[in-house]
Amino acid sequence: MILIVIRMTRTVMKLNHKQKKYLKKNIGKKPLLEISADIKIPQEEIKNYLQKIWDKKKYENFWAKQEKNTIIKIFGKNLSFKNWVNKNRWHILLLVALVLVTYANSVNNAFLSDDIAGIVNNPSIGNIKSIFSNPFAFFHVFIYYATNRILGSSPAAFRIVNIFFHLGTALSLYFLLSLLFPPTVGFITALLFSVHPLLCESVVWISAGYNAYSAFWVLTSFSFYILSGQRKNKSQYWLSIFFYFIALGSSEKVIAFPIILFLYQIITKKIRKEWLRLIPFFILSFIWGIYLLGAFGSRVASLQQNFYQPISEVSTPGQFITATFQQTVVAASSYLSLIFWPKNLTLYHSEMNFTKIEYVAMVFIFLLYLGSIIYFYFRDKRVSFWLAFFIIILSPTLTPYGISWIVAERYAYLASIGIFTTIAYGLDKLRKTKKREVFVSLILGLIIIALSTRTIIRNVDWKDQDHLWLATAKTSPSSPQNHNNLGDLYYRQNQPQKAIEEFKKAIALKPDYADVYHNLANVYYLQMNDSDEAIKNYQKAAEINPKLWQSYQNLGKIYFDRQEYPAAEMALKKSLEINSQNLTLYSNLALLYLRTNKQDEAKKILQEALSIDPKNQEIIQLFNQLNSANP
Repeated sequence: MILIVIRMTRTVMKLNHKQKKYLKKNIGKKPLLEISADIKIPQEEIKNYLQKIWDKKKYENFWAKQEKNTIIKIFGKNLSFKNWVNKNRWHILLLVALVLVTYANSVNNAFLSDDIAGIVNNPSIGNIKSIFSNPFAFFHVFIYYATNRILGSSPAAFRIVNIFFHLGTALSLYFLLSLLFPPTVGFITALLFSVHPLLCESVVWISAGYNAYSAFWVLTSFSFYILSGQRKNKSQYWLSIFFYFIALGSSEKVIAFPIILFLYQIITKKIRKEWLRLIPFFILSFIWGIYLLGAFGSRVASLQQNFYQPISEVSTPGQFITATFQQTVVAASSYLSLIFWPKNLTLYHSEMNFTKIEYVAMVFIFLLYLGSIIYFYFRDKRVSFWLAFFIIILSPTLTPYGISWIVAERYAYLASIGIFTTIAYGLDKLRKTKKREVFVSLILGLIIIALSTRTIIRNVDWKDQDHLWLATAKTSPSSPQNHNNLGDLYYRQNQPQKAIEEFKKAIALKPDYADVYHNLANVYYLQMNDSDEAIKNYQKAAEINPKLWQSYQNLGKIYFDRQEYPAAEMALKKSLEINSQNLTLYSNLALLYLRTNKQDEAKKILQEALSIDPKNQEIIQLFNQLNSANP
């Protein structure tokens, strides 16, 4: 028994001269966590050592001071990370400057792609009731509403909000990692996160900004969760739950966050004592999960009808496992490649045909990644945790049912933090090696400059739709969506032959792409004066997508011009049947009836239109003309 006691005492006192000297020099100046990492001695052993060499009063006063300096206050009562901000103010200012400089050239970019429908043509964007239209995306809708009301409706206003949240996420990440690592690790991670071009899509594309909103709230929730556990502070704990609720209201893709918290409790060996603290987070994810399952059918229908997305047929557990593994391998290896070499950035990651050698290489990369998680679990659980963070956060997008892109850069916004943290931890370890601090700092500086430059260049690709589609064409030659977009570009530039060429490429890649047939018909009709080809392609578009009322509308116009009035009436009625709130369709049909001397039908259709909008001047004018001609 005595031998055991002596052995334990020797273990506690096992600090060499260099470690003692370092401890004496830095105690009180640096956080104990950082000192522990630097001298490679557990914190408890350092505490026991200090207790041995200090008298009781000095020891108690020291820890009382530490307690006071590390309290995070809440809303004025125990508020603030003032000490953290003061200590790291130059780092914070550098991060602010980096984000602003890196994204400055994107502020005046135009609305793009989904921005048109979601913002420009969204009549309810300035209506406060719109916030409650989808309670499971309330914060995303609120941001649009608040931006529109406070900053205006310009693209710059919405993009500034995205940049603000990106900066907030970088700072929140820095603070979170300061709770878990020496401060340098958090700073390097925040540097990489601030300027990495993989994240550009979620910042510059307004419609993808929800990734920045949700990431900010998730990291804030995580910080408060850790602090509440350290300080046994219920206010901080409830704030953590509240911020996760807002994160889910920004994007359902953060639904896996409770698994992150569970893993955190595992590696900190607190799961047995604190598992009850996880229940509210899992309940919130469960509620959102039920909603997503309920919306699965409508999501599939929308993808098939509006985007002509083929839905994978996964009917057995074996097929599900195989398909999930294949998608996970491709997605994870692709994101890792883009993190380490962000060259082929694109809106449409369509090049998904691989040779056997390429796929084997992807499997090897993925298995190496999984092996690293296992290896570091026994060597350094913090590294294992952040490596696992990457795939856990990505997991909601790795469905084999074809309801999300296999690879989309916006999906990796929050997940990439796991890889950035691992890289930063390795660089910090290397930096502390003899005579390598200057070298590592120089390399890091060059990396940050290179990544910032790549992001600034990528921002130009998002300048407007023309720049985006031309840039995407270089990286995504197999994307039918982008060939369709290029066709539209050439159509707007009055280059009909080039437009037809691009539309036909899209059809060759995706024969059931109804929108392309419709757009091709527009070129034939409006720029080539070939009504026969236009009719053929409008009919094909409507055959593939019977809900495409625009094709029926345009068919009605062609038949009207050709004086084929029965066919025109049939087409216009069909378009009105699909889109019964479109007043232009009512006026077109009324004009047809007037042309064919069907005044009663014209009057009836105009009355229906006025019941929808009694103040519509075009309808009122037509109605008055009809009454004047037929008193």
